[in-house]
Amino acid sequence: MSESHQIEPTHLRDYLLSQGWSLVKEALADRLYLFQKASIPRRQLAFPMDVSASDYGESVDIALGKLGELTGQVPSSLIWRVRAFGDDV
Repeated sequence: MSESHQIEPTHLRDYLLSQGWSLVKEALADRLYLFQKASIPRRQLAFPMDVSASDYGESVDIALGKLGELTGQVPSSLIWRVRAFGDDV
């Protein structure tokens, strides 16, 4: 199991919000967190709200991979930051 599977969806949500990403509220009805950022047009990050979703881990891996590409960080560093951010809340 990848470390990203151990990230709580609310921790990743809160981390992205703290980094200036905006939550697309319409996606919440589908139990999906969807984020966009004005300074990065035409790019979105998405992952399920539920860790029990069959594609949760894969979706978090993809979101962290995209975030890493956009910010110049490696996913393992982002995993650490998100997990530490969740601990601080």
